[in-house]
Amino acid sequence: MHGDGEEMDKVLGDTGDVCRKMGYLSKGMGDKDFLLGKLSPADFLLNEYLHLFSTLRPGFLDKWENLKALKGKFDSLPAIKAYRESDRFHARPFNGSIAKWK
Repeated sequence: MHGDGEEMDKVLGDTGDVCRKMGYLSKGMGDKDFLLGKLSPADFLLNEYLHLFSTLRPGFLDKWENLKALKGKFDSLPAIKAYRESDRFHARPFNGSIAKWK
Protein backbone atom coordinates (compact mmCIF):
# COMPACT_ATOMS: atom_id res chain seq x y z
CA MET A 1 0.00 0.00 0.00
CA HIS A 2 1.24 3.48 -0.85
CA GLY A 3 -1.16 5.57 1.17
CA ASP A 4 -4.33 4.88 -0.77
CA GLY A 5 -7.66 5.53 0.83
CA GLU A 6 -9.71 8.08 2.62
CA GLU A 7 -8.11 7.52 6.03
CA MET A 8 -4.61 8.09 4.64
CA ASP A 9 -5.80 11.31 2.99
CA LYS A 10 -7.07 12.55 6.34
CA VAL A 11 -3.64 12.03 7.87
CA LEU A 12 -1.17 12.76 5.07
CA GLY A 13 -3.33 14.76 2.67
CA ASP A 14 -2.76 18.44 1.93
CA THR A 15 -5.16 19.53 4.68
CA GLY A 16 -4.16 16.83 7.18
CA ASP A 17 -2.64 17.36 10.58
CA VAL A 18 0.72 15.92 9.52
CA CYS A 19 1.06 18.39 6.63
CA ARG A 20 0.32 21.29 8.95
CA LYS A 21 2.96 20.14 11.43
CA MET A 22 5.49 19.46 8.69
CA GLY A 23 5.00 23.05 7.58
CA TYR A 24 5.85 24.23 11.10
CA LEU A 25 8.98 22.05 11.15
CA SER A 26 10.04 23.28 7.74
CA LYS A 27 9.56 26.92 8.68
CA GLY A 28 11.40 26.48 12.00
CA MET A 29 14.29 24.70 10.33
CA GLY A 30 14.68 27.32 7.63
CA ASP A 31 17.87 26.89 5.64
CA LYS A 32 19.79 24.98 8.32
CA ASP A 33 21.33 21.63 7.40
CA PHE A 34 19.64 19.87 10.31
CA LEU A 35 16.56 20.55 12.40
CA LEU A 36 18.38 22.38 15.20
CA GLY A 37 21.29 23.59 13.06
CA LYS A 38 23.61 20.71 13.84
CA LEU A 39 23.02 16.97 14.02
CA SER A 40 20.99 16.10 17.12
CA PRO A 41 18.76 13.30 18.43
CA ALA A 42 15.80 15.20 16.96
CA ASP A 43 17.14 14.50 13.45
CA PHE A 44 17.21 10.75 14.11
CA LEU A 45 13.55 10.70 15.09
CA LEU A 46 12.49 13.11 12.36
CA ASN A 47 14.30 11.06 9.72
CA GLU A 48 12.38 7.94 10.76
CA TYR A 49 9.12 9.80 10.22
CA LEU A 50 10.29 11.27 6.92
CA HIS A 51 10.99 7.75 5.66
CA LEU A 52 7.61 6.52 6.89
CA PHE A 53 5.65 9.35 5.29
CA SER A 54 7.63 9.09 2.04
CA THR A 55 6.94 5.38 1.83
CA LEU A 56 3.22 5.74 2.55
CA ARG A 57 2.83 8.69 0.22
CA PRO A 58 5.53 8.97 -2.49
CA GLY A 59 6.25 12.64 -3.23
CA PHE A 60 5.02 13.68 0.22
CA LEU A 61 8.17 15.71 0.95
CA ASP A 62 8.13 17.59 -2.34
CA LYS A 63 6.42 20.56 -0.63
CA TRP A 64 9.25 20.99 1.84
CA GLU A 65 12.60 21.07 0.05
CA ASN A 66 14.56 21.66 3.27
CA LEU A 67 13.07 18.56 4.95
CA LYS A 68 13.64 16.52 1.81
CA ALA A 69 17.26 17.74 1.79
CA LEU A 70 17.65 16.91 5.50
CA LYS A 71 16.55 13.33 4.77
CA GLY A 72 19.16 13.10 2.02
CA LYS A 73 21.94 14.60 4.17
CA PHE A 74 21.10 12.38 7.11
CA ASP A 75 21.02 9.24 4.97
CA SER A 76 24.38 10.22 3.43
CA LEU A 77 26.18 10.42 6.78
CA PRO A 78 28.87 7.68 6.59
CA ALA A 79 27.72 5.74 9.67
CA ILE A 80 24.04 5.99 8.72
CA LYS A 81 24.74 5.01 5.11
CA ALA A 82 26.83 2.01 6.21
CA TYR A 83 24.08 0.88 8.60
CA ARG A 84 21.31 1.26 6.00
CA GLU A 85 23.36 -0.80 3.54
CA SER A 86 24.11 -3.53 6.09
CA ASP A 87 22.15 -6.72 6.68
CA ARG A 88 21.22 -5.41 10.14
CA PHE A 89 18.97 -2.73 8.65
CA HIS A 90 15.30 -3.55 8.04
CA ALA A 91 13.36 -0.97 6.06
CA ARG A 92 10.07 -2.55 7.14
CA PRO A 93 8.01 -3.17 9.14
CA PHE A 94 7.86 0.30 10.61
CA ASN A 95 6.35 -0.87 13.88
CA GLY A 96 8.12 -2.94 16.49
CA SER A 97 7.27 -6.54 17.32
CA ILE A 98 4.79 -5.50 20.01
CA ALA A 99 2.48 -3.82 17.48
CA LYS A 100 -0.72 -5.74 16.91
CA TRP A 101 -2.58 -5.42 13.62
CA LYS A 102 -6.32 -6.06 13.68
